[in-house]
Amino acid sequence: MRTHALPFTLALLVVALVATGGAAAQSYLPDPFGTSVPLDGPVLDFAQQSDGRVIAVGRFTEAGGASRNRIVRYNTNGALDSSFFVGAGANGTIHAVAVDPEDDSIYIGGEFTTYAGRAVNRISKLRPSGQIDPDFFPNGLEGTVRDLALSTFNLYAVGDFPGRVLKIDRRSGPPRYLNGAPNGTVHCIVVEEAITGPYPVIGGEFTRAGGKNVNYLAHLDRDLRVLDEPAALAGPNGPVYALALDDLPEPPTANERSRLVVGGDFSTYNGTPRSNLAVVFADDTSYRNGRRGTLASNLGDEFNGIIGEVRSLAVERRGPLVIGGLVTLEFRPDVRNLVFASSLDGGFSGLFWNEHQPNELVRALAFQPDGMVL
Repeated sequence: MRTHALPFTLALLVVALVATGGAAAQSYLPDPFGTSVPLDGPVLDFAQQSDGRVIAVGRFTEAGGASRNRIVRYNTNGALDSSFFVGAGANGTIHAVAVDPEDDSIYIGGEFTTYAGRAVNRISKLRPSGQIDPDFFPNGLEGTVRDLALSTFNLYAVGDFPGRVLKIDRRSGPPRYLNGAPNGTVHCIVVEEAITGPYPVIGGEFTRAGGKNVNYLAHLDRDLRVLDEPAALAGPNGPVYALALDDLPEPPTANERSRLVVGGDFSTYNGTPRSNLAVVFADDTSYRNGRRGTLASNLGDEFNGIIGEVRSLAVERRGPLVIGGLVTLEFRPDVRNLVFASSLDGGFSGLFWNEHQPNELVRALAFQPDGMVL
């Protein structure tokens, strides 16, 4: 999932996300975020705390020449936050980070076995200041954590550890694993919050999970059981590396649906041509005559094809989508690694691009509250 080995930095990009009929969108780079304290290795994930400070994780060991082993925090102006205590940091790659919006506590997962000199085994909880919470899941996991997701009461972890899908009740309840572990790596997870949920969705390189044939993506219920109806669909015909959820507003608006954006290395979805990108329904209401897991958009079809693996996605509610990876466009091969869609509804030439194109793999994306793309 995160295999790129070249140094990588963070940048903030302001984008005028409007449909342009295939023309480049207006955009500009302000003072590039983080370039004054470059990292010596790739960023694999990041998360934002309530005050706007950004936590980045990955394979780096230095930030601007200062020792920062695989985790760093930036202030809102892009300067290194020296108050963030990491000590010796992590002794191995951190693949994923998630921030609890209630108290700004931090969850990290990866290949590390110690953090700040304490044994933690691939998953850990940090206080907002960066200090480790010694009481969290003390035995850790015996395998790599690839991604993390939070719901109101739970932390979810996926990866290559035994069971490959884990739910930890953050109210001190017992952990739960998916019964019938996926038969390949799980790369990504998102969680749809619902009255009857939460409903996690997992993607990766597996073709079975929970005792069912699921072909690289599985919709789960609140008890980590694979849902039957979407499992009966063909799904993608190749690996899934990125997921993003366009969830319902709170409170839900009539006649609206939750939609799931799926990115990876596939050419069909449910037997319909889709080039490495698909949008499907993520809930089971009857509006629009589409059930959970059925296609909900033309994005990714022959008129909006993505060439190359999609490795990162970010979507704003009922708004634009940002697509990253080692990608280009079928109708614009000069476009590299960063593509935009004005909405999830697709249509001819629904994709457009930006004049500032990263020269290497884009592994992580997020919208900030001010509309900037990190």
